Amino acid sequence: MPKKHSKKHPKGGKRGDGNRVPEKAPKSSKAAAPAVGSPVKDAETGDKPLLTKIETQAQSVAKIRNIVVEQHRYHGIFLARNKDDSVQLLTRNKATGDASEPEQDYEEHRFRADFRGLRCEFRTWSPFQSNLAAAIMSGVEDLYLKSGSKVLYLGAGLGRTVSHISDIIDKTGVVYAVEPGPWAVRPLSALSERRPNVVPILEDPSAPYKYYKQLTDKIDVIICNLQQAEQARILMLNARHFLKPNGHFAIFLYAESIYDKAPTKMALIAEMELLKKYHLEPLQLVQLDPYVRGNALVVGVYTRLPVL
Repeated sequence: MPKKHSKKHPKGGKRGDGNRVPEKAPKSSKAAAPAVGSPVKDAETGDKPLLTKIETQAQSVAKIRNIVVEQHRYHGIFLARNKDDSVQLLTRNKATGDASEPEQDYEEHRFRADFRGLRCEFRTWSPFQSNLAAAIMSGVEDLYLKSGSKVLYLGAGLGRTVSHISDIIDKTGVVYAVEPGPWAVRPLSALSERRPNVVPILEDPSAPYKYYKQLTDKIDVIICNLQQAEQARILMLNARHFLKPNGHFAIFLYAESIYDKAPTKMALIAEMELLKKYHLEPLQLVQLDPYVRGNALVVGVYTRLPVL
């Protein structure tokens, strides 16, 4: 009887013949990744964590990344550096309520990390979505924001930047968010529910007499972010009503829209001269390119003496 031959797959074969047996992938020599939130320890000593594993809640699939959180030179602001040495601005989240709500804090990336022995939640602050963050990344010398500061923000919009100021000034401070747009009623009201130090004011910022009773304290810093040709005058009116003597201001200038497409430098110089007439002495001018094209920030001090 003829011998039976067992059917075996050939080890090799021509390309496309369909007989090649795929080789098994070599086993990884690396150990399994630690659980999310666990510290990365020194491979030799196993001592203190060198970096912190973090979980980004805004991503649909949790990814583990190595970052280092550092204190920025400004109070209440932090920096995140990853292995590629890219830098992101952060503030420490001070909101109350359910952190899993998708609309909370405008869906920016949030993560938890160890900082100086404390487990903290941080929020990324994009300079492409906030003019104030763009000014920080552009090298403004000082914003005069600290724990306990009383801040008046003119042109609060949906409250993205206001929420980060709320983190910086802490629970002992207060930020009055003035916005005339009726579309801002719901987001600013929701923001104030999660952040007790935010007071929404839905009024015209050019008429401070309408809301002067809502400001119970003199203001340390006024931030003006209005897309109006008369915003220097609006800043002056609010400074006379609310700003402390020698208090500070920051105003964002949309240079090309102020004087009907005038050259940027000429428009900025003219606007700064107007501020001086209003006793708003400029201390620094910062261009916001490339984050916000054609825009600049002027930081200064209020020099008008109080009326006795």
